[in-house]
Amino acid sequence: FFFLMIRRPPRSTQSRSSAASDVYKRQVNQDAFLAISNFLGTPDGTLFAVADGHGVNGHLVSSFVKANLPTHIETAARIRNDDSQGFRGALQAGFLTTEKELRSSGIDTAFSGTTTVAVVVRGTKAFVANVGDSRAIIARCNHHGSWSAAAMSRDHKADDPREMMRIHASGGRVESYKDYEGKPLGPARVWLKNENIPGLAMARSIGDRIAAQVGVIAEPEITEFDLTPDDQFIVIASDGVWEFLSNQEVLDLVIPFYQRGDADAACDCIVKQSHACWKKVSKEILMSVSYTHLT
Repeated sequence: FFFLMIRRPPRSTQSRSSAASDVYKRQVNQDAFLAISNFLGTPDGTLFAVADGHGVNGHLVSSFVKANLPTHIETAARIRNDDSQGFRGALQAGFLTTEKELRSSGIDTAFSGTTTVAVVVRGTKAFVANVGDSRAIIARCNHHGSWSAAAMSRDHKADDPREMMRIHASGGRVESYKDYEGKPLGPARVWLKNENIPGLAMARSIGDRIAAQVGVIAEPEITEFDLTPDDQFIVIASDGVWEFLSNQEVLDLVIPFYQRGDADAACDCIVKQSHACWKKVSKEILMSVSYTHLT
């Protein structure tokens, strides 16, 4: 099976937690990834994951997930039934145990956290556990040679109706930044009811202690797939890709490299394309802001 795991393109970017200082400073790459074969001690078991950290200590949180999540999933799987329901329970327990241990790790997660999307392939089954707005997609090609891309996970954006309901019920609010005229600016974010913190642009994450007070959770959303001969490859990436490229655009970029078996070149192509899109969007925003100030 052909897997692509894309980390965030190298760029200066605004933190998705508004409390981080100097958000325009060039940041360390806060992403981490996992690729473990013989997962759960079986030759047909493989774990792939991408964790996209955010906030001042985001790189520490994503590294913590990389170091601890696989062990916790395996430990939970050993004490459960070896069936789909049992493994879904193991995935959930693995994520929540990782979150619990993070709290006592000494890492300051008040305004720092990470997304995590994990794909576990067990024979002809694929399980996806997702927290946050990183994403996994699967590419399919039928016997007519027609290609299609399908999302394997759901982005947990702050304004998703199901997520927003939980945040409101927990005493939080969801709204975008406001510009100096009071107009919405950028994505919807999670805030405390009466304070303009933390400003997290997602509804689920590992870490983010302040956001957790108002309904941001580390519980993964788990989906299960039966793999068929039509399924050709899976792409796992952070929002540094999905914010600028659609599922179909990523599929179209990868196909030529897949056909010649060059996964590294496919990853490089996606990174370059998403980075180019980011630069274009950033330039347009800068020009728009400059024009507004001049007028």
